[in-house]
Amino acid sequence: MDCPKCNQDSYDAIAALRPEAIKAGFGDKPQHTPTPWKITERKAYFGVSNIHIESEKGYTVCRLEGKKTETETDAAFIVKCVNAHEELIRLAMILVSNIELMRDKGALLPSDNTITAMNMIRDFAKAEGK
Repeated sequence: MDCPKCNQDSYDAIAALRPEAIKAGFGDKPQHTPTPWKITERKAYFGVSNIHIESEKGYTVCRLEGKKTETETDAAFIVKCVNAHEELIRLAMILVSNIELMRDKGALLPSDNTITAMNMIRDFAKAEGK
């Protein structure tokens, strides 16, 4: 999407207007807010829970409002998944490498499902720049 005012890609426009956006990874390629993320609870209004998920630098990544038990559970799940993402990709790539090594040495004949899964992992890691 282009910025009509400056005829730049919108990510570049954001980076130009907000120097902190560059630090957050916006610019050439959009990136998520650096991890680890953490949960902070803010003052509840009218009995509605107000939970924020923040970056390690204290920037609010998202805010969840609603019933306290549900928003706390959802926030914990989001933070757990996001913080584990990089390690899961790393481990999945190790698994792919090990399967390829065993296949190349003739110790394993991967099934079509295994090959499909390996290709999906490779494609995902490539899209992430890994």
